[in-house]
Amino acid sequence: MAGPAIVAVRAAGNITTAASSTIITLSGSQTVGNHLICLVALGSQAGGLSSVSGSGNSFTVRQNIAGTLSTSGYAFADCKIGSSMTQITLNFSAAIKASWYIVEVSGLDPTSWYDAVSVSKTGAAASSSLSTNPVTAAAANEVIFGLWSAGAWASGSAGSSFASVGPTLNLAPDRFAVYDLTGNAGSNTPTATMSGANAYSGGAIAYKPIAAITYNLTPSGGIVLGGTRTSARTFAVSPSGGIRLGGSVVTTFVGPNVVSAPVASGGTTVGQTLSCTTGSWTSQP
Repeated sequence: MAGPAIVAVRAAGNITTAASSTIITLSGSQTVGNHLICLVALGSQAGGLSSVSGSGNSFTVRQNIAGTLSTSGYAFADCKIGSSMTQITLNFSAAIKASWYIVEVSGLDPTSWYDAVSVSKTGAAASSSLSTNPVTAAAANEVIFGLWSAGAWASGSAGSSFASVGPTLNLAPDRFAVYDLTGNAGSNTPTATMSGANAYSGGAIAYKPIAAITYNLTPSGGIVLGGTRTSARTFAVSPSGGIRLGGSVVTTFVGPNVVSAPVASGGTTVGQTLSCTTGSWTSQP
């Protein structure tokens, strides 16, 4: 299975009149099991993001850096999609202005997708070169988002190894966000270059992909899961190179996702069998 991907930006907009909540209409249906990431820029008013709600889904606010009368703020929130939504509601701790990207992401860990956020950078001096403080990822290939808020930008471009989530809109507050689908284990620092110099606030967040699964295959054709050999049967090879158990492909042992594999011999087509030396065959599912 492929790694994480940006499925779609489901909403990108703003409110120009300060309000204590706003309803956002989402474009298109979301896929159950994917994740919805909320990247929210908060205006220079004394308020932050207190919660996010969406029918049939439970959101968690991961970081809320409230704006002040002199600085903008930002917030990150997310949920695992349990049912497709047509709208979500952003609830604020006070009447403020805000702008946002709402992004659907596939391929994140289904039970423990959130990893870490950076220390916030607030009220940074006016500059056209943006950065966040680093976010520390627990493992390689995590999804990293960077988000900045400021008065307004005409345009911007993502820094090295990152891509833009969407355009700026000359909003107040304006927002610019970037992502990297293959972040480094350890320190990651999103950067961007903007069309003009503004004081800004910003931060970064890291999400974990689906964890790799290791299957221990024995020479006689058995499979060991969690230290216990569960089958001594032979394996039927699928057209894509996957191994079938009970009619279902449980993992793919060929292609770019393979991390390591023992020596294998035998069948390479459907209906043939595969044997291998004792060892671990690790694949990103």
